[in-house]
Amino acid sequence: MLEFLRFKNEQIPIRKLSYGFNQRLITLAPLNVVKNFSKVYPRTKKYRSLLPEVYDHVFITDNDDVFNWASENRLLLKVVKFLHRFKWLRYLSEGPYIINPMWNAVLLFDEIIDRNIHIYADQTLILHIQSIENYESMILRIYGRYNRLVLHGNLTWDLAKRLIHPNVIEIRIVGRIQMFPLQRGDFVQFVKQYCRSKEHRYA
Repeated sequence: MLEFLRFKNEQIPIRKLSYGFNQRLITLAPLNVVKNFSKVYPRTKKYRSLLPEVYDHVFITDNDDVFNWASENRLLLKVVKFLHRFKWLRYLSEGPYIINPMWNAVLLFDEIIDRNIHIYADQTLILHIQSIENYESMILRIYGRYNRLVLHGNLTWDLAKRLIHPNVIEIRIVGRIQMFPLQRGDFVQFVKQYCRSKEHRYA
C-alpha cells in the first residue's frame, strides 16, 4: 500500500483548529460533553448561545397562576421532590399506572419566546399550555431525550405525536386533544402499542 494513503493518527492541538471547526465541533457534541469540556477549554462559552438551556425536569406553562403555583417552594414539596429522585420510592408513590412527575425548574412561555431560547429536557418534560398556537410555538423550541412527558391544556393529536419520541416511556395527558374522526383509530393503536410492557405507562 502506498505510504501517503495510510491513515495517520495525529493529534492536532485545539488552538490550531479553525474558528468554524471549533464552532461545529461544540454545536454537534452532546450537551454533557460540552459542559465538561467547557471546564478545561473556557473558549467554549463563546458558543453557548448556540445551544439550548438544559434542564433535567422542567415545567413550562403559559399561565401566570399555574407558574406561581408550580414555583412555590413549600417544605413538603421539597421533601417529595427529594424522595422522588429514587426510582423505587417513586414507584411506591405512583404505582404501576399513575404518573406524578416532579420538576426542578419552572419556565414561563412568554419569557421563552421573548428571550428566543430553546429548551433541552433530559428526563421530564411537563407542558401546561392552554392554546394550540402556543403548543405549536413551543414544540419548535423543545429538544431532549426526556423519558417522562406530561401534557396539560389544549392540543391536537398531531402535536402530541411530535412530542412523543422513542425514548419516552411514560406519558400522561391531562387535557383536551383535538383529533379528526379518521385519527381516532390511530390514537387507539398508539395507546395499545404503548402499553406493551410494564416499563411503558400511559395515563
